[in-house]
Amino acid sequence: MGNERMSQILTFVRNQLTQSEILLKTLTLDTQGRKLAYRSVYSTLSGYMQTFLEKRGEPRWIAIAGLRGVGKTTLLAQLYTDFQVKSDQKLYIPLDLAEDLGFSLSELLMAYEKLFGTTFERLEKPIFLFLDEVQYQKNWAVTIKTLIDRSRNVFVIATGSSAVAIQTNADIARRMVLEKLYPLGFNEYIYAKFQKTMPYGLSEKIKNALFSSKTAQEVYKMLQKERAIVTTFWTDIERFEIDRYFKYGNLPFALGLDNEQLAYQQIRTIIENIINKDIPALNAFDKTTLNKLSQLLYAMAGADIVSIPKLSTTIGLDPKTVIQALETLEKTEVLLRVYPYGAHYSQVKKPSKYLFTSSAYRAMYYNLVRSVEQYDEYKGKLLEDITGMYLFREFGRNIGISITYDSAEGGADFILSLNTQKEKIVLEVGARKKGFKQVIATLQKVGGKYGLLVSQTDLSLQINKNCVSVPLEYFLLI
Repeated sequence: MGNERMSQILTFVRNQLTQSEILLKTLTLDTQGRKLAYRSVYSTLSGYMQTFLEKRGEPRWIAIAGLRGVGKTTLLAQLYTDFQVKSDQKLYIPLDLAEDLGFSLSELLMAYEKLFGTTFERLEKPIFLFLDEVQYQKNWAVTIKTLIDRSRNVFVIATGSSAVAIQTNADIARRMVLEKLYPLGFNEYIYAKFQKTMPYGLSEKIKNALFSSKTAQEVYKMLQKERAIVTTFWTDIERFEIDRYFKYGNLPFALGLDNEQLAYQQIRTIIENIINKDIPALNAFDKTTLNKLSQLLYAMAGADIVSIPKLSTTIGLDPKTVIQALETLEKTEVLLRVYPYGAHYSQVKKPSKYLFTSSAYRAMYYNLVRSVEQYDEYKGKLLEDITGMYLFREFGRNIGISITYDSAEGGADFILSLNTQKEKIVLEVGARKKGFKQVIATLQKVGGKYGLLVSQTDLSLQINKNCVSVPLEYFLLI
């Protein structure tokens, strides 16, 4: 490496050491200078850091993956600015900027060693590396693995927009702890916006009632016990907050925006960045295909169950490219893929259902044609996105649990298979009042233990049908 290049890299790292505290502090405050709310995962991550500081304990390598706009950089900024160690013991590196400047992560770490005055092997005090947008450096994971092996005094926390890009191989996946950051749950939204906290233990009680009960009657009884607490919680929350949450409020950056159109403009910018920056880093699509991806998402916003041939004709891409595009959009966390219920061979033959990880993305596309499609006409699809996000957040990483849907005409929206597929809970969701027809049909087909109908309705039990009607006011609090 030439002297001039090393001088440039040293200057970059030195600036990061001296200026990051001030720059990142601004990301942790709202427009009025108040601290932004913390995500629930913050305490877990800060706990890892504190344990390492005090005991050099494991884990020492954390990765945070999630959709653009869910608050990964803000979370990293909060962890960085709140953590009290000497300024030279923590280094924040925005790897998207480093890539633009042509600096590799290994070069930056080499410069850090020079400024620190010793090699990583000879470190006597712990250092903390905060790496943002790691997907822009293809070999970042190998570089960090080598670094972790070289020194027990290094702790790394990294963010990226793709869990697949972060987990580059099985060995890497075993060495680090992956935390997926999803859009805000409704209780996080209410806390962030109004500083209103959930009654202690209420969320867990509702989850246990919905997903751990033995019968529909038990679901009903457990939810009935919480009726007074749930009612009290909702007393000073206006119902339009549900609509705002569905439309754009589940993305943290939009919390301070009262202008719906401004929120959608920013979401469009995020999508453009995903298409023009994130996706090229994952797949070698040509420019023509990249230009079609926004059109692909627009087409999908109106129909969650995807017919590849129809989609191929609509947007003018061959079926193989459409499949690759969908897989890539899933990798970038934009879409959640829900397979049809059944054995693997039938899952291949039947179409998958694709939900938007954030309902705000679907709402943005609907907003483009809102003169034709009124909100009441697509609110149910936004609720289905929210439900899918909740289910994947709670169960997506659990071995022996699957989230599928009934592909038959009139089938239910979700089938949650628990305990290595032995117990099945059927869910149907709707923004308006709905009947139990779809739930009952799917329950009978899969031999489910009970069905849940989530909609704008009262809490009720259909004991002869083994189904419970669950109001949105309960379900949104899980």
